[in-house]
Amino acid sequence: MRLTDNIRIIGKNFSYLSILKLFSIATKFFLFAYLLKILGADTYGQLVWSDSIIQYLIIFINFGFNVYAATLVIKFQKRRLKLNQLFSSIIQIKTILFVASIIIIFLLTSFNLKIGNVSDLLYLLILTGIGEILFPIWYFQGIEKLKPATLIVLSSRIIIVILTIIFVKDHTDVLLYASISVIGTTIMGVIGIWFVINKYQISFKYQKWIRLFYYIKDASMFFLGRFMAMAFTSISIFIVGYYLTMESVTVFDWSLKLIAVAVIPFEMLTQALFPTISRTKDKRLLLKSIWITLGLSFLITVGVLSFANELLRIIGIDNISYAKLSVQLLAILIPFIAVSFLLGISSLVAFGFNREYNRTLIISSSFFLLGVFTLVSLSEVTLFNVILLRIFADILLMALRLRYVLKLNILRF
Repeated sequence: MRLTDNIRIIGKNFSYLSILKLFSIATKFFLFAYLLKILGADTYGQLVWSDSIIQYLIIFINFGFNVYAATLVIKFQKRRLKLNQLFSSIIQIKTILFVASIIIIFLLTSFNLKIGNVSDLLYLLILTGIGEILFPIWYFQGIEKLKPATLIVLSSRIIIVILTIIFVKDHTDVLLYASISVIGTTIMGVIGIWFVINKYQISFKYQKWIRLFYYIKDASMFFLGRFMAMAFTSISIFIVGYYLTMESVTVFDWSLKLIAVAVIPFEMLTQALFPTISRTKDKRLLLKSIWITLGLSFLITVGVLSFANELLRIIGIDNISYAKLSVQLLAILIPFIAVSFLLGISSLVAFGFNREYNRTLIISSSFFLLGVFTLVSLSEVTLFNVILLRIFADILLMALRLRYVLKLNILRF
């Protein structure tokens, strides 16, 4: 395949991924701005705090398959039997892990009073895992056809927005919003799996345990890396909510969301590049992408630092004194996160260095968790300290990936 063909495929996938991510983030911002106004800072913080627990369980349900399975789809594209076995195995494994997640919630809410106080929210929100089981984003990425996935996700987000505006009217409707989220993600999952089965003639067949264990073992490093990496967000929010206030959770969550928006182009570029780099091992294309990412990310950082007040005013939390400092400190991370995306998925994983990729996640998140344990032990859990710890951990992650990329000569022509 010619370079121009590869660039065309990357451009198309980048466009669809960007639309998907931008729309998802835009609807999240709209919904949470709406919910912040309707529910109030405390109830909204409670919702976000509960979701930080659920997101860990969603990672458990996905078990690293969104990256691992995409690499296998690339490999098995012309082997129908292998694709069917992979598809069926992942659905079975995710279903088993979903049931296990419900049991984990039961144990958490039974033995911890503070978590038990949000048990209704947790039991409702975990049902979003049904959509995670069914929606095969990994398959769409592997075959490099992201238009259907984009349209399906956009439709589900629109449904959630419309239903939220119609039915969520005061602070007592937090459980109703959780139910609406479940409806939207379940519709997304059902349409996604129906499309793949009918369009690409993928069929489901019960797989033996030995095959399930094979895929679980093979994907375990991806799961462990992703599970540890979630510490940067979910554990951060959990610790802030457990030891500080729900208002602090609101500020921290919105600061993280602003940074997440700032790195969207680079996350999308990484996902668009990944299948092509995996197939072509084009080092020149990868290096150009890294330099472009570095330059643009610095410009975006300057923009966030300059307009922090305006961004917070749009959201509606500019009246909280420490919100601006939170945003400005986390903005430092934008170039590091942006480059880290490319050095990870589009470099280490695309060139087959999966263990090294996961090792960077494990080391950096272990550092973060050790830091959290130290703050808790010394009774020094403050929003400022948690943010600083997050900054150091993300910089360490990028440095580790850069070290492996240079050591393994991935960018050497």
